[in-house]
Amino acid sequence: MRLAVAGAGSIRDSLLFESYMKQAIDFFKEPIDEIIVDGNATKGVRFLAEKFAEQHNITLLIVPNKNVVSMSDGLYVIWKGKNAGTSNIFGEAQRSMKMIYEVRLMPTEIRIGRHNEQQ
Repeated sequence: MRLAVAGAGSIRDSLLFESYMKQAIDFFKEPIDEIIVDGNATKGVRFLAEKFAEQHNITLLIVPNKNVVSMSDGLYVIWKGKNAGTSNIFGEAQRSMKMIYEVRLMPTEIRIGRHNEQQ
């Protein structure tokens, strides 16, 4: 499976990222062969995705924002719901009916959403 990973540049907690990444992998029910990230993003979730890919021997593809969704089979997004670049990727994944594992970090809670889940 080719998994797009997107999210906020302000997220730096690698343990939090990895914990939800493992849940996302369980959600998709397929091994992850490639992780795809936005080439315009320079920190936060992109850095954590690169680190995860390296630690787990998963191929990493860095592509332009506009190609992230079209090149993927699903999306793992961890964000606060405000980032413009992540919002573009999230919206495109929804329109494309991709499976999405969303972790939305709220000031006082964490919400997990599963979109377009296949039975």
